[in-house]
Amino acid sequence: MKTTIIQWVISSAIALVVTSYISFALVAINAGFTQDFLLIWGRSWLIAFIMALPSLLFVGPVIKKKAFALIQEKGFFITQKHTN
Repeated sequence: MKTTIIQWVISSAIALVVTSYISFALVAINAGFTQDFLLIWGRSWLIAFIMALPSLLFVGPVIKKKAFALIQEKGFFITQKHTN
């Protein structure tokens, strides 16, 4: 599947936001607010972001295509035109 600029922008924004707050919460719960909190959180966030972005870019469109096919197969109403 061809990845467009808009997919890059949306996927990057989603990955940035979601990995930021999830990694923040997990580091806060597991390590606490220590003197090294920002360093630990930054490292954890970077690892999570590097893992999330390719998933959103390459797996996301496949899931979207399969979801649209399933919805159409079941006869549900779709208001958005499906594009590949």
